[in-house]
Amino acid sequence: AVLLRRALTMTRGSYRAVVADELAEAYEKAGDDVEAEAAYKIALRAAPAAPRPLLGLARLLARSRRSQEAIARFEEFIERHPDLTEAADALLGKAEVQDHEGLYDEAAATYRRFLAGYPDHPRVAAVRRRLEELEN
Repeated sequence: AVLLRRALTMTRGSYRAVVADELAEAYEKAGDDVEAEAAYKIALRAAPAAPRPLLGLARLLARSRRSQEAIARFEEFIERHPDLTEAADALLGKAEVQDHEGLYDEAAATYRRFLAGYPDHPRVAAVRRRLEELEN
């Protein structure tokens, strides 16, 4: 992390975003979510359209139980990057946060959206089971 932090001070533009994203992941692995969040935000300022730090930040916010922020970031990812395979993960992340927060109608709608968009995803069976539970 020390070398990445040093590299971050010496870079600009899209390369700065890559370095900041790598730094965020290093902080996450070290268990420092505060620094990871800061690094993800640096990456997004350097390259606002970059998908990787946006999804990383959404996942971090979800783990930190900052549900509304996580939902907003997951939805931002889905809107900006609907054609990336990670959009399925973003939809699932959003649904799981909604589900955990007791927003069952919203979670069910997001699970349905996932099933419609990604019928061959490996987690389809689990999502169908959870959706059935929510609907009964």
